[in-house]
Amino acid sequence: DEENFIGFRTVLPFTLPDWCTITPPQPTYGNCPIKEPGKDSLIVVTHGWKPNIAWLEEMTNNISQYLLDNGLNNWQVVAYKWVEKAQAPIQKILNEAEKEGENLGICIANQKRKYVHLIAHSAGSALIQTACEAIKKWSPESIVHLTFLDAYTGPIYKGEHKYGQYADWSDSYFSKDSETV
Repeated sequence: DEENFIGFRTVLPFTLPDWCTITPPQPTYGNCPIKEPGKDSLIVVTHGWKPNIAWLEEMTNNISQYLLDNGLNNWQVVAYKWVEKAQAPIQKILNEAEKEGENLGICIANQKRKYVHLIAHSAGSALIQTACEAIKKWSPESIVHLTFLDAYTGPIYKGEHKYGQYADWSDSYFSKDSETV
């Protein structure tokens, strides 16, 4: 009898109903700075591992005040926050920072800024380095300055060989403390 053969039989239709559709989670990133009118230049300050948001806000407020006091009205200053991802284990943070940096860099490149100064602490250094690479790739006319504050280089990451590449100017500052010795 041809109807009695061994095998699998379908119990669900070949197309799944809408209620059963699985949408993979989409990555979320920090907020891209919105270009303000008359601001052709941008300063972005970001944190690193175990973020200190009070420090970040104080830093951006001080820079903004300096620019205002000196009549440098074409600059926009923003704090770039990626707090949740920056609290992961240190081995994962540098990869997260690079993803954030790629997203930020493309966003800034699309704005066609004249000058971009990226400042980062700790693992945020991987973020600004990757952002710089994206900016220079998609908006090569933008002049990019990188400032690394206690840059996390990592034994596997080898950041000391990457940091500063593609930038028009870069500088690095570090201190020795009990947490990073």
